[in-house]
Amino acid sequence: MIILCLSLIFIISVWTIWLRYFYFFRAASYPESFKEGIVFSPAEGIVAYNKPLQKRKDILICKSDDFNGKRLFKIEQFLKEENYYQVGIFMTKYDNHHVCSSLQSKIQRIVCIGRNNDSPMMKFTDEFLSIFGISFFNWINRAESYIHYNQQYVIEYENGVLVVITMDKYVNKFDFEIKNDSENPYELGFVHRGSQTDIFIPESVYKSTEVVVGKRLSYKDIVFKLKESK
Repeated sequence: MIILCLSLIFIISVWTIWLRYFYFFRAASYPESFKEGIVFSPAEGIVAYNKPLQKRKDILICKSDDFNGKRLFKIEQFLKEENYYQVGIFMTKYDNHHVCSSLQSKIQRIVCIGRNNDSPMMKFTDEFLSIFGISFFNWINRAESYIHYNQQYVIEYENGVLVVITMDKYVNKFDFEIKNDSENPYELGFVHRGSQTDIFIPESVYKSTEVVVGKRLSYKDIVFKLKESK
C-alpha cells in the first residue's frame, strides 16, 4: 500500500512538472503564410462569445454581460470607428499561451492598460483538485468577475483591427516583440497565465465570421473574413 501511494505521488509529480514546465511552453503551430482578407485566430482557446455589430460606446472587455453595473476597463480611445464586431477567446490552462500575429497588416503599437486585483481568481482547493483532473465547475463563473480588474494589452493594427489580451489575476506578464512583419505569421508573444483574447473588427473592413460560441479554436482557424482592400 505504501509503495502504491509513493508511486502515485511520483507519477502525479512528474506529470505536473511536465505539464507546467514543458507542455505549457510548447511551440505554437500557426499558418505558414497569411491569406488576403483573412483573420486567423491569434490564440488557442474556446470562443466565449461572438458579438454582432455593436456601437463603440457599448464595447467593453468582459466574459459576462453584467458585473454589478461596474466596468473597469474601457477601450474607447483605441476604437476609431463607430461600429465593431467582437469575438472573445478564453484561453484555458491546457491551451497554448502564445499569441500570434494573425492577419496581413502591420502593428502600429502595443499598449498596456490596467492593474491587478488583490483577490484570487481560483480557490486553492480548485487548483489542487485540477492537478488530479477533477473538474472545478464554478471556476469560469468566478473568473468572469475578476476579468474586469486584470491588466490588459491592446494590439493595434494599421487596418483598424484590435486584439486585446486580458491577463490572469496572479501573473500579469506578457512577453512580446513587435516585428512589423505583415508578410508572414509569427509568434507575437507569450502569456504567462490563463487569459482571454478579444478581436475587434471595424465595420468598414468586416465581411463575415463563422465561429460559434463554445467552439475550440487553433491558430489555423479562421475567425473573420475582411472586405477586399480597394
